[in-house]
Amino acid sequence: SGEAFLVSTLRKAHAAARSGYDREHVGPWMARNCRAGKYVPLCLEQSDYSHLRCTIDDDEDYRRILRLFGGVDDPVRVGWLDLTQKLSSLPGEPAFRVPYQVIDNRVHSALTLGTVQLGREYGVVNQTGKPTRPEAIAMVRRAIAHGVTALDTARSYGDSEQILGESLAGAWGSRTEVITKLDTLTSISPDATAAEVRVAVDQSISDSCNALRTNRLSTLLLHRWDHYKEWQGAAWRRLLELREDGQITKLGVSIYEPSEALDALQDPDIQHIQLPMNVLDSRWARGIDRELERRPDVVVHGRSIYLQGILLHPAERWPVFREYDAVTCIKRLHDLARKFHRESVADLCLAYVRSQSWITSLVVGCETMSQLDSNLALFRLPKLNDEQCEELRDSLPEAPAEVLDPSKWNLAHA
Repeated sequence: SGEAFLVSTLRKAHAAARSGYDREHVGPWMARNCRAGKYVPLCLEQSDYSHLRCTIDDDEDYRRILRLFGGVDDPVRVGWLDLTQKLSSLPGEPAFRVPYQVIDNRVHSALTLGTVQLGREYGVVNQTGKPTRPEAIAMVRRAIAHGVTALDTARSYGDSEQILGESLAGAWGSRTEVITKLDTLTSISPDATAAEVRVAVDQSISDSCNALRTNRLSTLLLHRWDHYKEWQGAAWRRLLELREDGQITKLGVSIYEPSEALDALQDPDIQHIQLPMNVLDSRWARGIDRELERRPDVVVHGRSIYLQGILLHPAERWPVFREYDAVTCIKRLHDLARKFHRESVADLCLAYVRSQSWITSLVVGCETMSQLDSNLALFRLPKLNDEQCEELRDSLPEAPAEVLDPSKWNLAHA
């Protein structure tokens, strides 16, 4: 794409723009404050090249442009469409971009890459273990190249933050956002003083910044909702101070129950909520969408789409549940996947959660490159329609808390 603007508009932006982002990139201030139009050449027809990258921010970008112009006889007069088509065919470049939406001039990809599996062994059905660091870095960068705009991590995810810090070297860090979580603070006693809590919070933020190789955290979530009020609110007050000081841009919470979401939505300082959501979880269809309509500034990320992967495996691979018929559940998932012409149960589960309009993005992790490629491809498929969503909810046996909350699982069988 290209931008064209009047000199008078450029001067207006120069006089009015204050943030470092606006002064560096020039165009965003104009897009927000001036009238603008978009022109799409007819020769593009239905072509989509938005997954391609041709800017030059680092040496890797420069080498890509060298490959692009290699063999071009007249680099001055060559047509832009010829170059675009050649760029799309360069070896190693992505073939598509995952779906996205634009909210308040910010792009949010439908897929957020979960990175707990990159930092430590995770999931009761994990068969491959933790990938090597080069493999993990390659997966992060492939996700970004396909348009993933957010990476989910936490202090408690082993060395996930360090892997992301290394992965985002060069220009990679400018193409995505890292969402991390505060330390679980398990070492802090319930009767700790505000000063002790403040030290623990500061240490967590410092450790995250060092691991991620940054001076500022883009989005920081409380790992547990209890920490919002615990210690008479000392941890949350300190995070608000750090946000005012510029060390954190946006604050949010990771929650487990609808009641926690409803409480969180009452605080205007909470602008990001992460919650568990999957085909077995009907708790969120009881008014949470209406509450979110009152807070359009809140970004909602759904996690646990495959319930730590058990939804994709036979019942004998599941933890032991006394009050849930896993065999019937798996059978009906396979039956519905065939009936709705889905590629797999994974596709069915993903398409269902994607169809929830109140969810901004889905946090999905992977242990291997092939799993990542499969996830990226599934996001290109259609969502379920309203009738299919309703039939799916009515067909599956209702899941109790012992199924929906992995912390309550009986792992003796596993």
